[in-house]
Amino acid sequence: MYHCPKPVRVCRCKASILKRLSLAISLAVCRAWDLDGFFIRRFKMFQKIKALFRSTPRQAIVPFVDPVLGEFAFDADLGWKKRVHIGDTEIEVVIGSDGEIPSDEMVRIARMWVQNWTSEKPRLLDYIRNELAGWKVEPGIPDPDRFTLDSINVLWPDHPNTCMIYLNCPGDEYRGWHITLDDRTPRGFAYDD
Repeated sequence: MYHCPKPVRVCRCKASILKRLSLAISLAVCRAWDLDGFFIRRFKMFQKIKALFRSTPRQAIVPFVDPVLGEFAFDADLGWKKRVHIGDTEIEVVIGSDGEIPSDEMVRIARMWVQNWTSEKPRLLDYIRNELAGWKVEPGIPDPDRFTLDSINVLWPDHPNTCMIYLNCPGDEYRGWHITLDDRTPRGFAYDD
């Protein structure tokens, strides 16, 4: 291995960024180098530089297709996403995943809510009314009848029966209302602001 006889110093005020980078690359084989006045001893600079420019191509994820709901597209932040129509409203169905195919139970729950939303909505609105009755100090409590379905989210593979249904309220753009459910049983109502 080649060693530089002494550390090389570069004046911060006279060296451009490009000169610094080329100097850093040329001095990578040296035992010591210095760009910003700090003496840095021996580290694997070539590996660091190669890592900056190395691109590991992401594996293409094959779309997940449900025979009832159709083809889902993968989103790296949440998982499998699909836009569906319930009546004249377009909503989003999200099934949580890191890229693996979702479990049958998660798909069953998503499918159940899409297929039964119209019949389940009155029961859930009654639950929301009961929950909101205890929110006397909360300003701007909306009328539950104004809520519209935004998305059905089955996010947790370790709790496949648990889902969150997000609702919109016209005129309330700052809060995302949601109901947490275990299978069909409501467990909580809240909002994200």
